[in-house]
Amino acid sequence: MLDSLRQGANSWLAKLLMALLVVSFMVWGVRYNQDGGGANTLLQVAGQNITTDTYRRLFNQELSNLEQQTRQRIEPAMAHQFGLDERIISGLLVDGHARVLNLGLSDDALLTLIQSNKAFQAADGKFDPAALRYMLQNRQMSESAYFDTIKRDSIRGQLVGSLSEGAPAPMALVDAVNQFEGEQRAIDYFIVPASKAPVAAKPDEAKLKAYFEAHPEDYRAPEYRAVGVFLASPDDIKDPSKVSDDEAKAIYETNRGQYEKLEKRHVQLMSFQDKAASGKAFSALKSGKDFMAVAKEMGLAEKDVDRGMIAKKDLLDSVVAQAAFKLAKDMVSDPIEGALAIAIVRVTAIQPGSITPLDEVKDKIKDTRARELASKLMVEFRGKIEDDRAGGKQLKELPGKYPFKYIDLPFASATGDGVNGKPVPTKLPNLPALLKAGFAGDVGVETDPIDLGKDGWAWVEVKEVKASRVKDFAEVKVDVEKATLEADTAAALSKFTGELAERANKGEDLAKIAKELGLEVKTAKDLTRNAKNADLSPGAIQLGFAQAKGAAASTLAVDGASRLVMRLTGVTPAKPLDAEKAKAAGKQLSQQLSGALEAQYLGGLQTSLGLTRNEALFRQMVGTAAADGGSDQ
Repeated sequence: MLDSLRQGANSWLAKLLMALLVVSFMVWGVRYNQDGGGANTLLQVAGQNITTDTYRRLFNQELSNLEQQTRQRIEPAMAHQFGLDERIISGLLVDGHARVLNLGLSDDALLTLIQSNKAFQAADGKFDPAALRYMLQNRQMSESAYFDTIKRDSIRGQLVGSLSEGAPAPMALVDAVNQFEGEQRAIDYFIVPASKAPVAAKPDEAKLKAYFEAHPEDYRAPEYRAVGVFLASPDDIKDPSKVSDDEAKAIYETNRGQYEKLEKRHVQLMSFQDKAASGKAFSALKSGKDFMAVAKEMGLAEKDVDRGMIAKKDLLDSVVAQAAFKLAKDMVSDPIEGALAIAIVRVTAIQPGSITPLDEVKDKIKDTRARELASKLMVEFRGKIEDDRAGGKQLKELPGKYPFKYIDLPFASATGDGVNGKPVPTKLPNLPALLKAGFAGDVGVETDPIDLGKDGWAWVEVKEVKASRVKDFAEVKVDVEKATLEADTAAALSKFTGELAERANKGEDLAKIAKELGLEVKTAKDLTRNAKNADLSPGAIQLGFAQAKGAAASTLAVDGASRLVMRLTGVTPAKPLDAEKAKAAGKQLSQQLSGALEAQYLGGLQTSLGLTRNEALFRQMVGTAAADGGSDQ
C-alpha cells in the first residue's frame, strides 16, 4: 500500500474523516443487558462476539488516538471514567450497521484520504511517505492496521456525518427558546421562620413508634467489621545508630537551605525608567522630604513602593537586591542602575537571618536517613512474606519471624467509625485503604499486599462481621422524638403559610400580612428561570414562573426549615433577538437537535442489532467505578 501511496500525486484537500470517533458518541446513553456470551466474551455487538483481548486492543488504540489528539498522557482509569468505553461500544454498533448496509471504501478513496492528510504532507503540499512511516513507528502500528482504521472511521463517517451536520432549527423554535430563557419575573415575598408556626404537641409513644416504623432506613446501623492488619513498616526496621555523624553532617551541608532562616528586610522601593525622574526624586529626598511622600509626588502607588518584609531572593532585580541588603536601617540609597530600571531604596526594618545548628537537627537527620535506607528493603521483605504465605503461613504467625506488627483493628464501618459512632482510635497509616480491602473480602480471607507508599506494605484479613441492621426502637427513641417533632413543626408551618398565601390570593395586601407577624416583605426583580438568589431556592423561582401574575403561594425557603410566602408581581417578556444573535442561537439549537438524532440512531441500532455485555467480566477489566457508569439505565 505504501508503494501505491508513493506513486500518488497531491490531490484535492479533503478532511480525514473520523480520525477519532465522532465526539458526540461520548454523550450517547448506552444500556446493556447483564448476560453475555462465552467465558471469554466481553461484548456481543451486532451479532459479533468481542473477546477481552479484542476489546483491550480497541481500548488501547482509542486511548492512543486520544493522547495524540490532546498531546498529553491520559491514565486508563480516567479514560474509563470519562466515557471512552461508551465511545468504543458506540463505534462497534455503527460498524454493525455498516455491515448490514454492505458499505465499503475503495483503495482509490483510501489513497485520497491519506494523501490529503496535512500531517503527511511536505512543505510543498505533496504527500510525504516518510511522515506516514514516522507516525506508524511512533504509534507502534502496522501499515495494514492503520489503513483498516482509516477505512473503518471513514465508513462510520458516511453513516454519522449526515446526522452530525445538524437539522436546521425552525425560527419559531428559536423564538420560543429565547422567550423561555429570557423572560423575567418579579416576586414579592417574606420568610416565615419555624418559630412562627403553631407549637406542635409532644408526640406520644404510639406516634413515635409509628414514625419509626415508617422510616426504618433512617435508623439503620452500617455493617461493621473487625480486621487484623499485618503492617510491614520501615519504621519497624530503621536504625538511626547506623547513620554516622559524618554522613549526617554531609546531609546537613547538602540541604543547608532547609535549616537556614533568611535575613528579611522591610523594603521601600521607587522604580524609574529614566535618570531625570530618579534624579528629581533623589534631590527631593536629600532636601529632607519623606520617602513615601516623594513617591506619591512622583505618581507611584503605595502598594508598588512598599514591598513589606522580604528576603533578598524576593527582589526580581539582583543588582537592586544586592544594594538593598547592604543598606543600614532607615538609610536611603543613591539611585541604583539595576538590570531592569533605576531604583531608589529605603530599608525601615531588618530581621537578621539565622541557621539551626547541626547538633539540634542531627538526630532528626539520622532518623530520616535511616528510614530511607529501611524503605529500600521493603520490597525484599514483601517478597519473603509472600513466599511464606504461599507456603501456608497465616498473617498472625508472621510477627514471630519478621520485625513487624500484627494489629487488631476494632469493629469499624467502611468509613472508619466505630460502633459508638466515633472514629476508631488507631495509628494505622492510610486507614481508608485498609478498610476498603477489609470490606471487599470475606471472613478468614487474607488480602494481597496493599502498597502504602512511604509507609510500607500491609496485609488485611477479616476476622468478624456485624451485619447492617435497623436499630431497636429503644436505641433511637430520642432521635425519633426529635425527628417527629421536626416533621410535625414542618407540617404545621406548611399549613400556616398556606393559609397566609390563601389570604393573599383573596386580595389581602402581602405587606399587611407580613407586618402582623413582625416580618418584612422583600422584592426580587429581573429573575430568569436560571437565576440565583440568596433567599429564593431554584424551586421557589420555578414556582414563580408557574404562577399567573398576582397569584400567591407558599414554598420552602433556602434553609429547608423556613418557608416563603410569595406573590408574582411582574412578568417581562424576553427581548426579540437581533439577526446575529438569532443566527447563533439557531446554530446552537441545530447542534442540540443533531445530538438528539444521533442518540435516536444509536438507540435504534441497539434495538435492531443487539448489544449485551458480560458485566462480571467487564468489571474485572475496567474496575467497578467504570462498570457502574455503564449499568442499566
